[in-house]
Amino acid sequence: MLTNKINECQLKLDRAQKLTEGLSDEKTRWSSDIKTLSKKFDFLPGDSLIGAGMVAYSGSFTANYREEMEIHWVKLLSDLQIQKSEEIRMITYLGEPVKI
Repeated sequence: MLTNKINECQLKLDRAQKLTEGLSDEKTRWSSDIKTLSKKFDFLPGDSLIGAGMVAYSGSFTANYREEMEIHWVKLLSDLQIQKSEEIRMITYLGEPVKI
């Protein structure tokens, strides 16, 4: 009976150690994600305008015309001094190109 309790405690200890190590790895990943998202936060309004504009207005046009619209809107944001990501594209902002 005592041997069973020792084995059970050892098993719990092993599981707790694995959980602690796993959470430590997650903390590192979360810290990295927070830094990345903090940098992108300033660009959220401009990037959202491009994404929303493309979704709302460009659906029925050809790919070439949509690309011209996107380029024009990006230039307009720059002229208005609205911050945006350097290489903002609807396809990368609203999804993952590989999945699309």
